[in-house]
Amino acid sequence: MDPSQVFKNALEVEKTNPNDLQNRFGLACLFLYGIGTEKNGKKAFDMFSELSAKKNVSAIEALANMYIEGQYVNVNLEKAEEIIKEQLIKINSGKSLNSAGSLYYKLLFKVGGNQSTLYAHKAFDLFNKAVELGYEEANYYLGEYYLFGRNTCLIDENKAYFHYKKAALVGHEDAISKVRDIEKTQKFKQGLGLAKLFSGLF
Repeated sequence: MDPSQVFKNALEVEKTNPNDLQNRFGLACLFLYGIGTEKNGKKAFDMFSELSAKKNVSAIEALANMYIEGQYVNVNLEKAEEIIKEQLIKINSGKSLNSAGSLYYKLLFKVGGNQSTLYAHKAFDLFNKAVELGYEEANYYLGEYYLFGRNTCLIDENKAYFHYKKAALVGHEDAISKVRDIEKTQKFKQGLGLAKLFSGLF
């Protein structure tokens, strides 16, 4: 669909059903990235803030990300972490903990030294808690940890494949791509340890 039509449709839904929070979040994203309309960081920021007050997890994550990336607002990593701690972690759902983890995961590449290590630990713990609460998409990030040997994880392609596969099964697009890439490798075709066994378990 043409981007301008997507924007018009979202505006129409906003007028007829202003309580549709999912549509409002989508509309804020259109303003943020200038899809179908001119970029309007202030409008996006205001809408994300309003939705955050209603504990909309996607909006809270987007708001924190604006502070991390310096979108409309100045880069403020302390403010981003405050949002993570005071909103996402306190909601304590699988989705909110995954969002908190993904933001810490992004933060670890923005800082260095001990702070980066601390963020890596926090993100890893949050992804595991999200999975424990049934949020399977968090397995994607656990796959990243094992594939690249991040945090205290040793590189383990078997575990990486296992977690990617679980995330792929619930439709995580990046995980689906990673699974396909791994399954195309010569190592996998020759029998990537337990990974080939895992592939038949799902």
